[in-house]
Amino acid sequence: MAGDTYKTMKAACARIIAGTAKGTGYLVNRNQVVTCAHVVKPVGDGGKVSVLFPGLSVEATVAKCDETSDSAVLNLETAVDQIAPLKVAGSVARKAAWDGYGFPESAKGEGLPLEGAVMDPGSKDDQGIPVLLLKSEQFAAGQGSSLHGFSGSPVLVEGFVVGHLKRYIKDKESPLRPAYGYVYATPSADVLKLLAMPPAEAVVEPPPALFPARSLEHVTDDRYDVFISYRSTDRAWATALYNRLEGAGFKVFIDHLQLLPGEPLANALQKALDRSKSAIVLISKGWLESSWCQEEANVLLHRTVEDPSFRVVPARIDDCVLPSIWGSRIWLDFANTFAPEGPAFRRLQFALVGQVAPAENAVETRVFKAETEAIDEVLADVNAAAAVGAQRVYDLWQKWREAEMPDGPANLHVAQTLIGLGEADWALEVLKHAKPGDRAAQLRALALAKSEKLDDSIEILKRLYDTQRTEADAETGGILAGRYKQRWLAGGCSNAADLRAAFEIYRETYERTKVTYPGINAAAMALELGNRAECGRIAQRLLPVLEAVHAHELDHWGLATFGEAYLLLSDLENAKKWYGRAVAYSPERHQDIAVMRRQARRNLSNLGLQPDALNDVLYIPRVAAFSGHMVDAPGRETPRFPPERVGVVRKQIAARLTQHGIGYGFSSAARGSDVLFLEELKKRGGCAHVFLPFRRAAFKRTSVGYGWDDRFDRVLEGVEVVELVPEAPPEDKQPDAYAACNRQVFEAARHKAKVLDQEPVLITVWNGNPGEGSGGTADAVRAWEEEGYAVDVIDISKP
Repeated sequence: MAGDTYKTMKAACARIIAGTAKGTGYLVNRNQVVTCAHVVKPVGDGGKVSVLFPGLSVEATVAKCDETSDSAVLNLETAVDQIAPLKVAGSVARKAAWDGYGFPESAKGEGLPLEGAVMDPGSKDDQGIPVLLLKSEQFAAGQGSSLHGFSGSPVLVEGFVVGHLKRYIKDKESPLRPAYGYVYATPSADVLKLLAMPPAEAVVEPPPALFPARSLEHVTDDRYDVFISYRSTDRAWATALYNRLEGAGFKVFIDHLQLLPGEPLANALQKALDRSKSAIVLISKGWLESSWCQEEANVLLHRTVEDPSFRVVPARIDDCVLPSIWGSRIWLDFANTFAPEGPAFRRLQFALVGQVAPAENAVETRVFKAETEAIDEVLADVNAAAAVGAQRVYDLWQKWREAEMPDGPANLHVAQTLIGLGEADWALEVLKHAKPGDRAAQLRALALAKSEKLDDSIEILKRLYDTQRTEADAETGGILAGRYKQRWLAGGCSNAADLRAAFEIYRETYERTKVTYPGINAAAMALELGNRAECGRIAQRLLPVLEAVHAHELDHWGLATFGEAYLLLSDLENAKKWYGRAVAYSPERHQDIAVMRRQARRNLSNLGLQPDALNDVLYIPRVAAFSGHMVDAPGRETPRFPPERVGVVRKQIAARLTQHGIGYGFSSAARGSDVLFLEELKKRGGCAHVFLPFRRAAFKRTSVGYGWDDRFDRVLEGVEVVELVPEAPPEDKQPDAYAACNRQVFEAARHKAKVLDQEPVLITVWNGNPGEGSGGTADAVRAWEEEGYAVDVIDISKP
């Protein structure tokens, strides 16, 4: 903000004292000040207010209030001629940098400058009231840990008032702090209406916000803005960068699969590189140790010599020492970050379009900086929420959308996370709001396939595949062929056309890209077609390529590809060795191991071998639902689960978990059996999922207590807990709520077991008697048996 404009703003701002309330106001003409309605609410209409300008104190009367827009007009008892009033505009046209000034309580009467970005000039708050949505790094950093006093602070764009601060979006974890530094402001149009005066400027038209990707020209020749070069062991980081750049508006090429030595810069990748305008090289310790990464790097550097317009941006992603050939270039350092974020990511975007990033405090990049910082925060929150469960991720995204936050990369990241967590329908909802692009199309197709909408999935992928026939995209070809295979399996393996299409696309993609993933699938599809000779020929061609790779350069999928190649050649000894390495690489990725095992079983059957021959290597823990009696309350007439039997039941639950190899458990959390099950499951490192029929506090009152409260709280720490309804129903309706909870437990357990390609089991602590009401253990056992699933009863009636 220019010096003269800042001085005018500072002079025109006043501290407001209205009884017990304090806030900020701003002079709009010689005898009127505007502030928030809630600031003057303690004194009411006609009440007296103190208006404290720097070096000048004036009394005022509350003349007009509008609580809906949260604005109020104060009439000064003495006109102020020595201070220039601020000019109030009708509206602001677009996102823009803003400045302000206010008197927070934490500053003890002193004024403080503010700055930030108008993120949405036409937003609505959580009550549906029109607002300006603003972001301020100062609020995000907690300058006003309590924002009291800033209410009424003017928001200036290009020297005009476009609104004033009224309240902030509460952080769920810390309600006194603004979430992501976001605050709401009353629009200036509401202020002008209250003042009954015309705007000094109808619409403030700030220059368009500077976003590097907006300078790109996306033509129809399928050129890429950026090519990402990385080592396969850094794939997670590279994929996060891909999603982030795609969401920001760049068209990105990334080889999601393995680039193997023996085929230096495979033809497909060479074509993609030739059609790219720039490249990012992700340098890590592993990257420096890889000979084929160095080979690719040499090609990239050679390209910069041949084509000076081609830009290569080195990015260090761990604490490796950069070789001189890279260290002498301008490079970006992500060594202390877990993802592409922060100032380095902002500089990267400018580097990719051949620009030097403006200074961090530059006004022209304030909107860009504010938006990328907010996205940094929400992506970090999504990653943390994923550890708790899909519901937490989806809820977080909904709050983000409701507040009309910037989307961009957030949608792609959230959708990918939800697909990985098995919630395809939620992912599809998220993708409705994603920017069009190859990645969004791939994710949408994957989500549709997981929702068993295979025709729609195939249609999307066919369009994408057909537009890329001159390009190297093993991912799209692999996904499309996989969906034909999925439809063939879903149809009972009766549609020969789908099987043939899967084989042909896998084979064509392999021949064009020389990537092993579609290659190994082409071999397996040949076996499904009964063509063992073609299967063996393809598998044999893959082995020399795979053998040229050091095992530590392969991720679990690459290791499993090795295992499957040997399996298709009927070499079980080597198949077991490589499948074992794949499991050891990521033993916790049970869903991926289930995919490996499912395919291995099909291959074994087609080869005339025992389908379970690799089960001991491709081990997956089992899924259990649980239902059991509560420990008896004191004074229960007919004992059912007396407290003295807790120790015995605990041991039997532990034995069942071991017997069945349970790694995933689904239950409620009532005192007694449920809590014992959860304690023992967590003790053995299992993953617990808990459903409560209603809000946790009410559930504790109805179903815990009697010395079990502390254990209830401890066992739920770090566990995904789903509360089915907000409030407990009346007592006579609670059995229905418990029955609904049991159904949710069973449905979730069955879904997880299906994903892991196995049959779930119900473990129950039960006395064998009919229930005393609906929603009890007897009903749970009956419902489970009716579905044809196994039930293991711990008979509480026996000693």
